[in-house]
Amino acid sequence: MLERLSQGSFLLGTHTCSNLATLLHTLLGLQVSACVGSAIPAPLIEAQGEKEYQAKLLDLVQRGVARPEDVEKQLTPEALQAFIASERLGLEERCRYILASEAIAEEQGIQVDIEGLDTEVERAKQQCKKDNVGFDEDVYRQEIIEKLKYAAVMQWLRQNLKVDVLPWGGEAGQVQQQPEMAAV
Repeated sequence: MLERLSQGSFLLGTHTCSNLATLLHTLLGLQVSACVGSAIPAPLIEAQGEKEYQAKLLDLVQRGVARPEDVEKQLTPEALQAFIASERLGLEERCRYILASEAIAEEQGIQVDIEGLDTEVERAKQQCKKDNVGFDEDVYRQEIIEKLKYAAVMQWLRQNLKVDVLPWGGEAGQVQQQPEMAAV
């Protein structure tokens, strides 16, 4: 897995970024996703789509944009399929990232620190109760552990991969003899 990461590079060109760390994080995520070249199985895309659709609806309730009863009306198979269809490319990309991150975590023996997990689960449980929204403690706990694992993989990659940031060689998008590359 890591051999494929070391072969990638990105031309930053005239892109400006006030926060280079954010740009590098995004590019690294894209490179990790690119390590999974095979097609993503439909059930995995659908499961990720369902998770993201429910999270999107829950966010609407928590921000006070929608009432729980209105959101429940949107929890239909047709609405879910429409969401998956409209977000398919992004869902595939996130599934690739998840699969690659899991492989890297296993390959490198990356473990996550779950200190404070019970406190976070209890906080989310109380928030959902307050918002009158259903809450599955086990599912939420697993999602938090997955997010911690993906963050740990990204941190490990930032610490262990060499990133060369080379200066851009041209003015106003003009390239001198050869474009400079930022290797990730």
